[in-house]
Amino acid sequence: MKNNPNPKKELGVCLISNKVAVDNEPVGFFYREQPEEELDSGWRFLSGNEDDEYLDNEENYDVYDLEYIIEKDKNVKQYLHSAAGSAFERNPETNLFIPYKED
Repeated sequence: MKNNPNPKKELGVCLISNKVAVDNEPVGFFYREQPEEELDSGWRFLSGNEDDEYLDNEENYDVYDLEYIIEKDKNVKQYLHSAAGSAFERNPETNLFIPYKED
């Protein structure tokens, strides 16, 4: 796990695309799945520019403490108590996150 070997139990850990964590692209899309293990929050953070081939390669994302993503983009914090199945995307006009709805 990156950045914090002892994550805060109330927040846990998340998966972050390397486009966000390494290449410093802004978070463009994030969603919550059912957690896979005890410290997993279920949150997954992407730039929104990843294609399926990129996401299929496990080397293109890693586990981080949720505090890390809050530090990168404070706007995500208000959504972190949303239920599994929630998804949000950045509105390019306002730069704010809005609930994601599949077309």
